[in-house]
Amino acid sequence: RRQHLDRKARDVADEVLARIRMTELADAQVGRLSHGQRQWVEIGMVIAGDPELILLDEPAAG
Repeated sequence: RRQHLDRKARDVADEVLARIRMTELADAQVGRLSHGQRQWVEIGMVIAGDPELILLDEPAAG
């Protein structure tokens, strides 16, 4: 959940959620998301770290 985040972290979270098209789930509990949605959350966590390169092996596969 985003309530405990400071303003900068919340802005980063909002930007990443928009990039992975999950803004409607911004305040959802991860444990209540589907398996596929959780995979996208994990990808979003990587994106939030602003890496130079991300290597994915079938990122959207079940």
